[in-house]
Amino acid sequence: MIYLIWAMTKTGIIANNNQLPWNIKSEMQYFQAMTINKTVLMGSKTFLSIGKPLKNRYNIIITSEPSKYQEFASQNCIISNDLSEFIKKYRKNPKNELWIIGGAKIYQQTFEDADFLYISIIKENKQKFPGNLKFPIRDFSNFKEIKKTDYPEFIAYIYQRKV
Repeated sequence: MIYLIWAMTKTGIIANNNQLPWNIKSEMQYFQAMTINKTVLMGSKTFLSIGKPLKNRYNIIITSEPSKYQEFASQNCIISNDLSEFIKKYRKNPKNELWIIGGAKIYQQTFEDADFLYISIIKENKQKFPGNLKFPIRDFSNFKEIKKTDYPEFIAYIYQRKV
C-alpha cells in the first residue's frame, strides 16, 4: 500500500526555500507516529532538508545522482534513481507499506498510485506562514475522507482512494 503524508496550509504551502515554514511539535509527533518503523521514500531535496536518514525507519532516497548520496547508504537507507521499482513493489500490496514523505516532484509522480493520503492542514490562527512551494495537486476527488482529527495547531485528515 502506498501512503502520501504531508502538512500544508489551507492555501497549499508545503515549504519555504526547501524547509518547513513552521515548527509545530505536535504535528511532527503525528508524522513520527504514522511513519515510525515503516519504509519512507523521499526525493533528494527533501533528504537534504532533513540532513540524514530518519531514525527508526527504512529510508529510500530517490535521486538522479545516486553516487552523490552513497555516503548515506546503509542497512536502513537505500539510494536509487528508480522510483518505479519501489512503486511496483508496494502498489496495492496490503502486506507492505510505503510512506511517501516528499517533496513536490515525488508527490506528483506517486499521487496516482496512492492508496491513502494523510494530510495535516496547519492552522494559521496567530500567524501566516510564508512559502514558495505548494502541494502540486489540488484535486482529491478520487479519495474519500475516512477520518478527521482536530488538534490545537493542525487538523489531520485521512483519505482513502475510492474503489
